[in-house]
Amino acid sequence: MKIKNLLKWYLLVSSIYLILDGLFHVLNIKLVGLMGWPESSVVYAKFIGNLYGLIAILVGLFGVEVSRNLEKYKNILYITAVWALFYAGYLVYSSLTTIFTEVFSQTPSIYV
Repeated sequence: MKIKNLLKWYLLVSSIYLILDGLFHVLNIKLVGLMGWPESSVVYAKFIGNLYGLIAILVGLFGVEVSRNLEKYKNILYITAVWALFYAGYLVYSSLTTIFTEVFSQTPSIYV
């Protein structure tokens, strides 16, 4: 029972974080000081930031709903946990094997 409560609070807190992080990206707060950057880089960064922000808000809202009833969404939690392990492994592998600054040196807007 203690682990269930811990998971419930973890989901709730991380979901609230995701919602706030999503709002941070949707409002382009992070990109306010990019006056000297090429316009293509700023437009691309805003686009990707907005996409991430909207998806983060959606995932955060799902997390709030799941935290309300863990038993009902148990299978979704298992599937998401397994997917998250593979995704984390992919991100670590990708960051260790790819030198992004060199790959995107000719296209800085994509590197952003």
